[in-house]
Amino acid sequence: MIGATWIFIRVLATTWTQQTKLIATGYIGQSLQGQSVSLASEGNTLAVGAPGDNGNIGTTWIFIRNLGLWTQQQQLIGAGNIGPSMQGTSVSLGASGFVVAIGGPTNNSNTGGVWIFLRDNTGFWTQDGTALVVSDSVGAPMIGISVSISKVSNTIAIGGPGDNGNVGATWIFTRDLGIWSQRGNKLVGSGSIGQPLQGTSVSLAAVGNTLAIGGPNSGIQLGAIWIFV
Repeated sequence: MIGATWIFIRVLATTWTQQTKLIATGYIGQSLQGQSVSLASEGNTLAVGAPGDNGNIGTTWIFIRNLGLWTQQQQLIGAGNIGPSMQGTSVSLGASGFVVAIGGPTNNSNTGGVWIFLRDNTGFWTQDGTALVVSDSVGAPMIGISVSISKVSNTIAIGGPGDNGNVGATWIFTRDLGIWSQRGNKLVGSGSIGQPLQGTSVSLAAVGNTLAIGGPNSGIQLGAIWIFV
């Protein structure tokens, strides 16, 4: 269970062909590479999450494409984790490929956390502040099991399906003057049935003003999607 990631490109209107298979170097143990992937809109920057790496601490690899050739650029491990955080369970790149959000839902006894990394003009990635944590969770929310960053890279949605006895919730963070902070209270869709696990999946629109939240267990695994604007 080392894992891998395959790249396909479209050469004709309806024809896809495999370009390459990527296996990152430097992994430790059963890394589960490809548990999550995110491709920047420019198509040349790829984040590959591997939450099982190094005894479930987890990691994320960045690959870049130049002249059609993909190469491993850097391995990202967020500092300040508490216990096996499973970083890389979710990853989300901004459109330009210069900002990446990395979820680690088992950090600090399943409280979870999200790490932000920024890439400078030389191509080097550095962690942006400390891990993001939420202020109004109930129980062990497992935040970071899903993340979605807006294309302009200033808004992040973070899913925590374990919140409040698996009802689940989603949190919004925004960046202002270089600082990330929680925006308002957690979002919990109304009309759920049972323990919906809201926040198992999240997706933000390009400018960050529309959000879709998945709850696959609502209605005894019928599932549902909530839309917030």
